[in-house]
Amino acid sequence: MELKLIERENKYYIQFAQLEKYINQANSQASWLAQQLGGGMS
Repeated sequence: MELKLIERENKYYIQFAQLEKYINQANSQASWLAQQLGGGMS
């Protein structure tokens, strides 16, 4: 029982880490695009 919970937690942790990576990439692209358009994100 406990092992299944640990496996599930690990799976969610990995998915969350991937999601965070994609969000960071999207933020970087948005910042770059804003600079290209002559604006700033801040």
